[in-house]
Amino acid sequence: MGTIGIIGYMIFTKMANAYSRPWSLFSGSLLCVCGLTVAVTSTNITAYTSGILLVELGKNGLFIVTSVIVADSSDLIWRAFYIWCLHCTIGLWFSLSLWFESRMNHWSNDVSENW
Repeated sequence: MGTIGIIGYMIFTKMANAYSRPWSLFSGSLLCVCGLTVAVTSTNITAYTSGILLVELGKNGLFIVTSVIVADSSDLIWRAFYIWCLHCTIGLWFSLSLWFESRMNHWSNDVSENW
């Protein structure tokens, strides 16, 4: 974990304690969406880097807030299992994104051949 991860952890743990956990989850999701929007629509490396920075900040915020929610709502025996399940979803989303990408490439090839 780099500097961005540590900064994200500090910001989102303070936000989760000072405001509320749903507000922190919403803020993390909003940062991820805005960062992806900036990264996808970027025309230079500076905009792309700032978009990825926002995505990483939001992703780390989402992970720490969900870890806090798991810690608040589970006992110590099951806590490690639930947090492990949260980590496993990262691989699931990565594999699903590869599947969606292949489907979209197949669809775009079909459309371009028809035109």
